[in-house]
Amino acid sequence: MVNWEDGTKVSNAYVDENNEIVDAVWEGDTPLCADNLNLMQKIDIGAVIIAKNTTITNGYQVTLPLKYQVGNNSLELRLNSEVLKLATDTADGHYKEVGTAGTLSNKIQFYRTSADGSWTLSEAVTLTAIVRRSISRRKRGAGIMAKTYEEKFQGIVERIENSNGTAIKFADGTMICTKRVSFSNIARTTAVGSIYTTENQELGNWAEAFIEIPTVTVTKTNNYVGFIFDYNDASTTSAGYVRFASGTSASNTNYTASVIAIGKWK
Repeated sequence: MVNWEDGTKVSNAYVDENNEIVDAVWEGDTPLCADNLNLMQKIDIGAVIIAKNTTITNGYQVTLPLKYQVGNNSLELRLNSEVLKLATDTADGHYKEVGTAGTLSNKIQFYRTSADGSWTLSEAVTLTAIVRRSISRRKRGAGIMAKTYEEKFQGIVERIENSNGTAIKFADGTMICTKRVSFSNIARTTAVGSIYTTENQELGNWAEAFIEIPTVTVTKTNNYVGFIFDYNDASTTSAGYVRFASGTSASNTNYTASVIAIGKWK
């Protein structure tokens, strides 16, 4: 049987003069009570819009709205609703981290093989970054403070996947819901000034309900001509509706919308 202790916090986590993360230090054999676990967890979430007509080539860099520690698997990236895979020298993926292992960085670069070629965005996309901090636990030994091991707290307490998309719950109460909705053979015939729009297209419910209305980003992710004209009526349970538009009228159009919502589950 393990006898859990509160432990004593020796110092808070901070960023030193070299922009490196110095982890919070706790003293005690098992400083892992629920209160301390909650105190030691930290999750940062930010998003950046990559503009329409941007050409993504191998090595194309993006500046994120937050910093992560290079090489410690603390960064997760999502392009619209798709999780991106980290590329390494021995494995293909979608992006690489920029910087020396152990240092802080706010940049990533896309990885494109020669077979992939370049990629020009037909619509703006949302790149969401999730950074999970790591903490260290120390205990006394031979009269000095010696690091014995490091534990990384992923912060994800539940992942839900159902017909309404995906919901990821984090320990601090944050929840991210993503979904992709396709619309086929819809009319784009309603005149609004010099453009033509579709009727409201319902995006359906979230995979899990929020406790307050979330912040929502909707992007058109297929190459069909047109753009998002209007988005509205998101609630704690519903993703609301979207209207598509273009400069020409059409009786049968096909669109795909990717939706990302960030809010609270508790």
